[in-house]
Amino acid sequence: MDNTYTGKYGSLRAASLSLLSAEFIEEITKRDQTDFIPALSQTVYKEEIDRLINAYPLPDSVELIINSHMVSMLSKAYTAIPPLARDFIYAYTRKWDIENIKVILSAKVSGYEIGQTEAFLIVQKGMPISTINGTITLQQYSEIISQSGVEEIINSLVRFGYGTIMLKSIDDYRSTHDLSPILLSLDMYYYQDLVKSLKFYNGDEGQVSEFVRDLIDWKNIMSVIKAIEFGKRDARGFFINGGNMKAEQIYAMLGKEIGALKGDIPFKIDWAFDAYKSDPLITYIDTAIKRNIYLKYLALFGTSPSSLSYIMRFILRCEIERDELRSIWLNKHYGMTGIRAEAALITRYTK
Repeated sequence: MDNTYTGKYGSLRAASLSLLSAEFIEEITKRDQTDFIPALSQTVYKEEIDRLINAYPLPDSVELIINSHMVSMLSKAYTAIPPLARDFIYAYTRKWDIENIKVILSAKVSGYEIGQTEAFLIVQKGMPISTINGTITLQQYSEIISQSGVEEIINSLVRFGYGTIMLKSIDDYRSTHDLSPILLSLDMYYYQDLVKSLKFYNGDEGQVSEFVRDLIDWKNIMSVIKAIEFGKRDARGFFINGGNMKAEQIYAMLGKEIGALKGDIPFKIDWAFDAYKSDPLITYIDTAIKRNIYLKYLALFGTSPSSLSYIMRFILRCEIERDELRSIWLNKHYGMTGIRAEAALITRYTK
């Protein structure tokens, strides 16, 4: 065992005490929209609420508060990373840089102003989610957003490595003005880097390796479903290697309708297909797989306290809290009720 984990476990246990309880989240789900911020102000979110509630109009300011708090919490995980585990944690947390880039590109195509876009970036106090990597600061994001078009944004990201990846798909974008190939190139880069970064040095990384394979399966399944929904049955280049599912399994799914895929998906999500029959939203399937993965790995990762698995458990709990609060808030703000609102929630299904 890597002795550098000793003591780190205690710091993460202490940080975990700041996470909201499942009971609190369940309670805030039942409250009116007007009670959401007052209730959250009685928790560790007070600092972000006091600082950011007036930064943007509702509902954007609340999203900014929730994102900012997650960054603050994840910074605690960085202090608990032994040197040999850093490559993987850094690779994993690049998902938020990529999420930010996707937000910027989509906002540019949709014509949003710079201020509107900044509200959705996952940053905190001027620093990116991947602060320990020293990648893209909020000021640099502002400069990137201010570029005149998609190609200019991509060129401005070359110095961070992401632009070079996206330039490989620029010809497709020029001919179709469809962002999908560019966004896919980011996803492929992310998962390839994630697989490459996982090294077996402490002897107990098998659970994390299994987690990565499930993430890739999830990504590939959703790529199949989106390809079917948008009529792109020839989307063989849209899949990422490294998961549990073989390429021929994935390609065979492209020849089916979405409702007929239940037996092909290696996750227990029957309820999502039942919901899809009456209300054909692929979000049901996406959330169901997410619940399945979180439930499995929160339990597994909690059994190995002095390990990379435990660090990942803390990160996942921070992610879940962010996603859950965001879903609850948006459900309330936009008046979402019934199965659509319920299907977006995670916490009660991952206890």
